[in-house]
Amino acid sequence: MMTLQEFHSRVGELIMHCQHIEEEVKMIYAALRKGDFDQNFETVRRKPLGDVLVELQVLDRSDNDPYILKEDYDYLFRMKNVRNHWCHQAYANFLYVQDFLRSPEYQRECRFLENDRERLGRLAHNLEKSRLLAVKIYKCQ
Repeated sequence: MMTLQEFHSRVGELIMHCQHIEEEVKMIYAALRKGDFDQNFETVRRKPLGDVLVELQVLDRSDNDPYILKEDYDYLFRMKNVRNHWCHQAYANFLYVQDFLRSPEYQRECRFLENDRERLGRLAHNLEKSRLLAVKIYKCQ
């Protein structure tokens, strides 16, 4: 059984993965766009992730050799909902249940947390590899 402290720590790690993923996506987009990488990144850094994903997906598929897998794009488009769940809903699903650490509601959130944390961790790793390759190929730094 996951302690509440472990739960807190893992939620923090999940949020870190979300931020890491968002930055990787924006850096990949900045690398694939024509022009200076640093200027592209400054422009894209302020855009919402969903907008960047739509533009990146079109650009990424334009040469029929995408850096990001279709399954990863699918999850990236759902990531906002995952992030929102952990930031706004997960704790509310069990905090008001008596003896919540032993409750099915808490156990369910623990399972969801482990699944989401693992999936986001793998995605962050894959995107980092894709970003390094894109930057290398497009001679960006």
